[in-house]
Amino acid sequence: MGMIFSFLGGLYLAAGIITATAGAGAEHMVTLEVVGNIRNFSDPARRLFQLTPTQFHALPQYSITTATSWTPVVTFSGVKMEDLMQAAGAQGSYAMVYALDDYSVRIPVSDFRKYGVIIARYMNGQPLLRNGFGPYFIIYPRDKYPHELSTPTAEAKFIWQVNRIEFK
Repeated sequence: MGMIFSFLGGLYLAAGIITATAGAGAEHMVTLEVVGNIRNFSDPARRLFQLTPTQFHALPQYSITTATSWTPVVTFSGVKMEDLMQAAGAQGSYAMVYALDDYSVRIPVSDFRKYGVIIARYMNGQPLLRNGFGPYFIIYPRDKYPHELSTPTAEAKFIWQVNRIEFK
């Protein structure tokens, strides 16, 4: 496997493509693809920035403790969307976030700073699995902003099983 090393915001990220295979270890080999209006590419031919779980964990990690419409109050941990944008060199006014089942939602980039939105990989310290909310789950601090983030429009942005983000 070819590796590309790049310096991003004080971090060296080794970028390579890992393909998930069947078996127990496959759940830990999920990748997150970032495409669209980005400057940093792990795969220049496909014009995408792809993060393995190891590379995802190399970015600063944050937690949000909140309830969602699908969970009681739990602690979600992952990367701030602003940090993900910086790592990918992403720009734009919104992100289209896609799930494994092709559900998608448009999220204004302004939400990322306003609410400190994270893309979570863990819930209560346990990895998010594909047969649950994994591999990744967009989390807002709903309990901190209940009037703004408990509406149907806001709750649609709590997208789980995320595998791809496109910045436009």
